[in-house]
Amino acid sequence: PMVTFYDIDVDANATHYYYQIETINTCQQLKYTSNIGKTIWLHVESEGAGVMNTITFTQYKDWAGNVQKYEIYRAIGGVWESSPITQVAAFGDTTVYVDNIINVVDGDGSFCYKVVATENTFPHVGGLPEAVSSSNESCVTHSPLVYVPNAFAPFSTSNYEFKPVLTFTDPSSYLLQIYNKWGQKIFETQDLNTGWLGSVDNSGQLCQSDSYVYMIRFTSADGEEFSKSGVVTLLK
Repeated sequence: PMVTFYDIDVDANATHYYYQIETINTCQQLKYTSNIGKTIWLHVESEGAGVMNTITFTQYKDWAGNVQKYEIYRAIGGVWESSPITQVAAFGDTTVYVDNIINVVDGDGSFCYKVVATENTFPHVGGLPEAVSSSNESCVTHSPLVYVPNAFAPFSTSNYEFKPVLTFTDPSSYLLQIYNKWGQKIFETQDLNTGWLGSVDNSGQLCQSDSYVYMIRFTSADGEEFSKSGVVTLLK
């Protein structure tokens, strides 16, 4: 029969571990010794001003059929994606993969990863299937990123509105206000998807070419408050 053992006296996020099984008969004689198994240790770091996660993991050792592939899985905001983000070939002792998250704007800024190794096809005793091994889960958390253009042209084809781009934000907390140089508020929105089109309240006559002050307030997905202000130039 299959035997299961749970080793609870470990810190799987700190390092990898080696295991070996020995069988002893009723006469206390050593009969069989298994291969040595080395677990997969995974570590993730946030790099590149918060737009990428660098994943480093040690490779599994040593199945009789060796490792066929490694699949990297990702969770965003605590929700695991159903498919791996990539598949990595088995070679060397340590593997590094960079996950570019610049286009991931939803969630609370938390990213978790795990690696799953699959054994090559191999004739096992008793017709057992190919082995599978999972790494520890390693996580990082990103603060919100804010990109604000410094100019826009309402009659252009690609830059016709002033709209900041934010990541990992609570949409219900968002506020954007535009002021002219006399301190008069000429535009306000609480909709992340609505930008300023260059006129008072986005209706009527276009404002003159000039510099305008913007003020942005929002709360991150995990409740931290942020604010940003600056100047944007309206071009005609």
